[in-house]
Order: sequence, then structure tokens, then C-alpha cells
Amino acid sequence: MMYPHMTLEDGIKATHLGIDTVLVHFERPNAEGFDSARRRIPAYEWTGWEGTLSDGKLRRFEEYFRSSAYLICQYAASGGARAA
Repeated sequence: MMYPHMTLEDGIKATHLGIDTVLVHFERPNAEGFDSARRRIPAYEWTGWEGTLSDGKLRRFEEYFRSSAYLICQYAASGGARAA
């Protein structure tokens, strides 16, 4: 199951999966389906991306990922972020 983490200001949703190894998935709808990128914690490696994501967008995801990895892992361990 993918757990929601947050929605960025441009509508891209960040979700995560797992506890020991957490897979973070960024996605947004496009005309053909989705633009998406996946990154793994604790290896900090991209596991793939598809669609029309620019290098600038991937760098932005990298910054977000590095600043949020600790919280994402905490949320994954507790079953996901919960909406208030």
C-alpha cells in the first residue's frame, strides 16, 4: 500500500511504501497518464522515472527528498501520515 505524505504546490503528490526500505513515489497526471519518479531510502537512489519530468524538477525532488527523508521514514514506521 502506498501511504500519502504530502501534495506539493504544483499538485505533485509524494507517497511512500515500506519500513526497512522506503520507496518514495512522486507523481502528477498528464495527458498520457502520469509523470512519476521513485526514490529509495536508505540507499538514496532513484529507482526510475517516466513522463516529462525536467532535470530541474528532479533536482527539486532531490532537495525535498533530502530534507524530508527522516520524517518519511517515521511516517512509514507508524503506518503513514494521517490527515488532521
